[in-house]
Amino acid sequence: MLYPPRGDVSDLLAFLARADTRGREALLPRKTPFGRLCVEPWFHLLGAAAAAFLEAIPAAADMALQDRLYHFLGGGKPTIPFAPDGAGLREAAALAARAEERTGRRCALLCLESHPPIDSDALYLNLELMRHALKGLNQVRGRPCRPRMVVAVDPFGIDMLRLHREGGYAGFMSRAHLGFDRLPRGRAWTARLLLRHAVWPSIAFRIARSLGAGEEVIMVLGGGMPATARLYYCAREWAGRLCRGGVPGPEFRRRLAESAPEFAAYLNGVKAGPLGRSAWRLAESWLLSTLCATDAFPWAKEGVLPPRSGDAVRAVALAAGLSEAEAEVAAADLRSEFARETPYRERLFGFLAGRVVRQGTPVLLLPLRWGDRSGVQFSFGAPVALLSAGRDRRVRVLDRTGAESERGLRDFARAFAAESFP
Repeated sequence: MLYPPRGDVSDLLAFLARADTRGREALLPRKTPFGRLCVEPWFHLLGAAAAAFLEAIPAAADMALQDRLYHFLGGGKPTIPFAPDGAGLREAAALAARAEERTGRRCALLCLESHPPIDSDALYLNLELMRHALKGLNQVRGRPCRPRMVVAVDPFGIDMLRLHREGGYAGFMSRAHLGFDRLPRGRAWTARLLLRHAVWPSIAFRIARSLGAGEEVIMVLGGGMPATARLYYCAREWAGRLCRGGVPGPEFRRRLAESAPEFAAYLNGVKAGPLGRSAWRLAESWLLSTLCATDAFPWAKEGVLPPRSGDAVRAVALAAGLSEAEAEVAAADLRSEFARETPYRERLFGFLAGRVVRQGTPVLLLPLRWGDRSGVQFSFGAPVALLSAGRDRRVRVLDRTGAESERGLRDFARAFAAESFP
């Protein structure tokens, strides 16, 4: 069984990994236990050595080599021209300077990308986005710098690569960039040892450390491909917000088990471990299990909430203490966000505000879109800078015109995502 349950938080992603892999196992490169144990680690080391080499050379040479590398990995596809004098980049450079002047701190730069299609003909667009984001942040900074990309390096995230390429990619991206492993317990012990610095729980600290130091970071706003964005970062975080709304965990679990027989049955199959001790995580995992069911996943990955999942959504909302009318509003809100390829990511913006901005470091957000199904057109959108408001769940927002306003995080997250990634 691919991605078997472990009884911990990694089981949440494993639902999605099994559903996405279902039916296409025969198309994936064969990777034997022996190869995982004895071959892959050597390529981890090779990738780590390449990362150390790039870190030792000047930043300009580092960026030039990475630019060539990603073009090569694109398989000879035509490159999309980069426009260094684009309006979005000019505005971002001016806005970063304004934010630094107001705070007296170096402004962190965060490029937030949309995710291109995942069909074989469009995979090269991921690499092109990497090239444009790296060049764009160097242009905004006004001098050579080393932006770090937040990317998944676990077997599910790069399952289309052959074993040697997967190992080299994981070793390189986990050190030269902010690569992180969402399924570490599924690896051989040799790989777990070599990638121990990249385990999932460490990624929040690594991102906060980079941005807090005023560095440059690149990430997909949705958190990954559209299916990952919708199920893992939209539906799961929706359930998490409700679970943290005030009803104590044991009471929430009791209510949900009494009102939803499917949840009670689901509890009997949960593997013993930390996951089963958290009512919040159990609600998230149950909702994900309904979305990843064989008959539901084709709907869910296209942004349509399946009927069975709709029942689970209603049950979670009622168990969290919402009235019938409030539960309907909450479910409608989820359906609206679920239809988007890029969710609002309110929790991510809360993390940025609390762990970086409130500590005094301004953060410039620079959106980068690949285009849409009607055509490929890379474009940097309107930048904004986040400054500390000195209060929880609020930020000061500095826009490209220099106007400043104080906004609630929920309103800001929704407005930014809707305007930057319609």
